[in-house]
Amino acid sequence: MTVLWHASGRHRASARGTFLALLSAGCGEALGPGPCLDGVSFEVGPGTQPTFDWRPACGINGLTVRTIESPSATVWALSSPSTSNALRPRVQYGQVPRGATGLEPVSPLVGGSGYRLTLYAWIANPLTSGELKALDSVDFVP
Repeated sequence: MTVLWHASGRHRASARGTFLALLSAGCGEALGPGPCLDGVSFEVGPGTQPTFDWRPACGINGLTVRTIESPSATVWALSSPSTSNALRPRVQYGQVPRGATGLEPVSPLVGGSGYRLTLYAWIANPLTSGELKALDSVDFVP
């Protein structure tokens, strides 16, 4: 489910999606995010440097913030090392958590413009080396 948010306060939405059976591997860094990301809910804080939170609080491999008007343009991105799902919630826009890498320079968010936050996880697969999958996304307006 995608919801357009106005950041006049904290806003929540539930995100439900169909995930591969591989997600049932368990919540761990090497195996993938596990079933705890099935039915994830997002929280985007107010302002142009919002905090991003998700529940359940499972690890992810990375996240992107893109403009809705130009979805191919990444405004900001974070990733954890290689095939790990080491990023944990609460992440503040523009702040790179220890052990992660981030897109530099950080582009400032513009109040009143629409953005899409997308979470990604590394999904282990015994038949291949694994793959990076977009788990879910939510739209917001700072």
